[in-house]
Amino acid sequence: YSNSSGSTVNKCTGSLGITIKNNTSLTITNSEIGGIEMEETNTSLNIENSVVKGWTNLRKINNFTANKSVFLGYLAIYGGKPNFIECEFANTIYLYGRSEGEFKNCVFGSSLCFSDSFDLDGILKWSDNSSIQPEFSNNSFVGATGPYIDEGTNVASKINLGTNYYGDKKPTFLWEYIFTYSGEKAKEIGLGDGVWLPDMFLTRGIIIDEYSCFEVNSWNSSGPKMSYQKVLPSIWLNDYVVGQNILLHFKDAFGFKKKVLIKGRETLLSLDVATNFESVSGVKFKAIFDGQEIQPINPTVVLHRDLSDYKKDIFYGNTTVNFILPPTDKDSVELEVIMDTTEIVGFDGVEGKGETKILGTYLQFENSYGRKLNILVQPVVLTGLLGGAITNVPAATRVVNSLKKLIPAMLPISKDDIHIWTSRPLKFYSGVLSIFGSNSLSTVELLNRIATELALGKGFFNTVASISSSPINIDFVVAVLPHGVLGEGVTGANLVLRRGIIFIDENYPDAALHEMGHGIGLWTGTEQYDYYPPAGIPIEGLTAFINEPSTANSLNGFKNRFLHFPHKGQSWYEENYWYDIMGATSNLIWPTWLTFSSFKSYFQSTLGEKTELKQLQYLKGPSGYRRIFVVGEAEIVRTWWDYYYRIIPGTVKAFDITDIATSKIDMPVEMNYEPDDDYKLECYDPTGNLITTIYFTSKSPYPQDIPSDKLPDKIIIFGTIDIPENTNSYKIYHRVWWDVWEENPIFEVNFTEYEEIEIKSPVQGTTLSDIVEISWTKEDTNISQNVNYIIMASDDGGNRWFPITLPIEKSKMTISTDFLKSSNNIIFKVIGSNGLGSISDEVTGLKIENRKPKAIIQTPKNGWVGEAGTKWELKGYGEDIEDGIIQRGIWTSSIDGEINTETDIILSQEHHILTFEVEDSGGLKDSASVEIEVKEIEEVDIGIREGDLSIIRSKDPLNTSPIDWLKKDEIHRVILRIQNTGKETSFTGSIYLTTPGETERLLVSKNFVASPFEEVVISETFIASSEGEYIIKGEIKDITPEDTNTTNNTMIWKYMTKPKLPVIGIFPDELDFGNTRSKKEGYILVKNYGDANLRITGLTITGTDSREFSVDTNILEQDILPDNSIFIPVYFSPDTEGEKNAILTINSNDSSNSSISINVKGNCIGLIGDINGGGIDISDVILCLRQAIGIDTPEIDKADINEDGVIDIIDVILILRKAIGLPI
Repeated sequence: YSNSSGSTVNKCTGSLGITIKNNTSLTITNSEIGGIEMEETNTSLNIENSVVKGWTNLRKINNFTANKSVFLGYLAIYGGKPNFIECEFANTIYLYGRSEGEFKNCVFGSSLCFSDSFDLDGILKWSDNSSIQPEFSNNSFVGATGPYIDEGTNVASKINLGTNYYGDKKPTFLWEYIFTYSGEKAKEIGLGDGVWLPDMFLTRGIIIDEYSCFEVNSWNSSGPKMSYQKVLPSIWLNDYVVGQNILLHFKDAFGFKKKVLIKGRETLLSLDVATNFESVSGVKFKAIFDGQEIQPINPTVVLHRDLSDYKKDIFYGNTTVNFILPPTDKDSVELEVIMDTTEIVGFDGVEGKGETKILGTYLQFENSYGRKLNILVQPVVLTGLLGGAITNVPAATRVVNSLKKLIPAMLPISKDDIHIWTSRPLKFYSGVLSIFGSNSLSTVELLNRIATELALGKGFFNTVASISSSPINIDFVVAVLPHGVLGEGVTGANLVLRRGIIFIDENYPDAALHEMGHGIGLWTGTEQYDYYPPAGIPIEGLTAFINEPSTANSLNGFKNRFLHFPHKGQSWYEENYWYDIMGATSNLIWPTWLTFSSFKSYFQSTLGEKTELKQLQYLKGPSGYRRIFVVGEAEIVRTWWDYYYRIIPGTVKAFDITDIATSKIDMPVEMNYEPDDDYKLECYDPTGNLITTIYFTSKSPYPQDIPSDKLPDKIIIFGTIDIPENTNSYKIYHRVWWDVWEENPIFEVNFTEYEEIEIKSPVQGTTLSDIVEISWTKEDTNISQNVNYIIMASDDGGNRWFPITLPIEKSKMTISTDFLKSSNNIIFKVIGSNGLGSISDEVTGLKIENRKPKAIIQTPKNGWVGEAGTKWELKGYGEDIEDGIIQRGIWTSSIDGEINTETDIILSQEHHILTFEVEDSGGLKDSASVEIEVKEIEEVDIGIREGDLSIIRSKDPLNTSPIDWLKKDEIHRVILRIQNTGKETSFTGSIYLTTPGETERLLVSKNFVASPFEEVVISETFIASSEGEYIIKGEIKDITPEDTNTTNNTMIWKYMTKPKLPVIGIFPDELDFGNTRSKKEGYILVKNYGDANLRITGLTITGTDSREFSVDTNILEQDILPDNSIFIPVYFSPDTEGEKNAILTINSNDSSNSSISINVKGNCIGLIGDINGGGIDISDVILCLRQAIGIDTPEIDKADINEDGVIDIIDVILILRKAIGLPI
């Protein structure tokens, strides 16, 4: 057009290019045209409701207005005053030099570039000092990038962008975003020291350089949207994460993404794919991994521009494109991701559809570890505390399954690199405890004593156990204690003195992972939940990936195998109340990056790296030598300047392990000016000549920085010593000064000709039951030989060997068999040794039948009622002794039959019995069932229950859990969990707090739109700044649809600060000794829950059979400090057969509960020592003597009163004492 005014283009369709020359005006309406060119003199153009497909160049144009039009091509503006109102830009807009004009209510589907790359007369540059610039108001920036400054352009002053929408609830301010997480802020989300840079994964706000380029003082949370569907939308890979277990959403200070990729494990690839439209569906994706085509887990993903309204969908991974890549054994693998828009919805007939590569990279994998991580789970029985019978064994299998589930799911190690097994129960008798010189003991003292015994067992195990051609080195011993032994609310413990020994309450198996973290050195000084009260470090800024598929259905909180956790810099952030495994006890836990990488470092340093040449070999003794295992008790000697441990004469034992040795434990040698902890072992040949001298020191096994007053008075010293093969005897001497040694040895062993031993039971081919007695013959001469015995077991025909006892003097042992896997070729081997040479026998072909699994349903819960059309989530798994976690099972409905869980599950309207059945590898099955109902729901009954609220604070000892007492001046977190019904429901949840002497105040309130059966959480912290009663009220209101029962919409809980008085707690509330034939010992745990010392003032036993029960009164008038516990020994000494009952009364200085009575009972099923029946008298003494000297056949069950497997003079004396009424 030239020299034309008032021209009009209306309803034109095509690709017509328009050039407007001088002295021309034009109006374009309802048309599709090609590009636009305009000269600057006396030209004008108005465009309305039209589409411009090609380039648009506006050079110094002052009369240009576009209204409600779409620009598909590039738009270049050189100065002038063009105006754009309610327009849509699919491509980049270039502002060459400063211009005026206006962009109002427009949507930018691509970037906006400010550039000085053209030098035009009469147009000010952005580098010139001027206030001239376009006006921006109420626009939307929804492309992959938004406003930016062209390379080589320097703006003189910040460009004011006005108030707009930036593709998210707020723009991403570059410098604020970059420096959000550094220093302490990084530590607060578990990243560790240094500067961490958030990446753009699931961050959609347009990046704005606020430091030097742009001024943005306000923004809109929404704006105009892209709507033109005759060309394909812009779709781009916003960012991606890839890794195992933890996929971090941060880069380090050098811009590198931290990730762990280990060979032989599955890998999660999660792509954050965005579009400039509000949402786009029908786009398909596939990954090519090492030439193998892999489909995404969620093939029908819907792409979005703004994610801020999809919080739950993002969290559960519904908005990302997710691939689980198979394991590989290669160092480097090529990875591509292809996007296919062929079936995109809503863009019918649009050209350009097809496949596009959106990612191409190589993944580098590292080798796995040189050996397995070995964890021994050891059930511990405290005689009498739970009845004392062998069947009352803590549930070790639950702990084993929990560790098999959690470790490969959360930590950088595969299940194939983990060896977890149980041992026979370790039973602590009175004799075991009394060797430490105390009858009444605190919880920590008890744990230290058990840990000492377990450390000895661990050491012995590591020297003789093996799998095939490799030794087994135990990395952790997990001691499973009966519920309540650790104290009320304490789930686990790891002591400073024994980091490799972990204690777990049998009811809290998941706490084992927390305690393992302490064991590798994490948060050993101050608990994480104390440093970051009240619950520890929250899980933020990472993707959690369950790396072990078999555990996917058994972990709380997951719907798929992964969760995306936001960080505070993202618009979709909300607290999820997930915490680091090193934080407070919670059923929603995952490791932070720092915890995860610390475990990775531990695994690398401890387990080594797998190579083709590296394989752990036996560390047998050198040729020409014998290896002996030496153990003895040592007592502490404290001086004013130091301390040391000295071996107690008479406590040393030795065992010759030459034939079974797989490793060694060197005895330390630190000969210095303090001789009292120095020893020498002298070896003599058959002629009595000294052939070698070996020196060693009874060095403390504890860290040197622990004060001596914190160390136990007695410990166990142990290790291995290699002695010459021709040694005929050896002696251990104690040094008294410099080169002066005690004249008499503290221990001596002489070679002897061993009597043969024979295993009597079980016999070959026996099918073992849950409990088995292993017995063997030994001659009386063995007593003088000081022979001890160990039992070795193999459950796979001899490939794997492990000891199930420490050296014992008995000739029989009763064990439970739940630590043995099902097998047709179990072997027991009994080995005897006095410390020089050995004798053995074994029985083969023993059997344990396959034990059936246990089916567990996670969801739905019994009694749930869901609305018709609800998509049900069915999650279940199985636990099995042999197979561990069974991932999959079969779901059936009593109405709909077998259910296909690979598709959306919509059940018929009816009452259903849902059954979940699992099958183990041996073909045994188990099932569990729940009853649910599906119906039309118009009204709901949503409420708050008594158990829905919990309070967490950092508390002693050793761990945290929901509490009953508040502590003054400490931070407490109150958590209210509200379970929705089977229909989507909106409501407001609130928590109110009334503090002592104050009126009720709102603590927190939150609006929810809960999906069917969703559990929502509302939480806030408060400080208990005053002593007294605190009232917490939970409330639900504004419920839609209508709630039929408003009586349960509120609930009140009352808590007290811990009083400045003693508060007594007793466990158990009844002491049952079970069946017994002799004296039995049990324990009562007494804990002080108050804030003042507790004192036991009286212990009395009354009742019909009171004379057959007794209690240790040494605790009387001793102080029990706040938060401390002690054990009081109680004894059952039956005189006659039958059930016996009495009442134990405990008096204390707890003014509110000064007297507590508990029942004590036991059942005598026959008296050991009553050989001829009718009660123990002098005739039984004579009969026992005849057996002891070999006249009569030994009757172990009747005459072995000390239960050491031998009838000897000690039994005669003990029966005599019983016969004349003296205690034993």
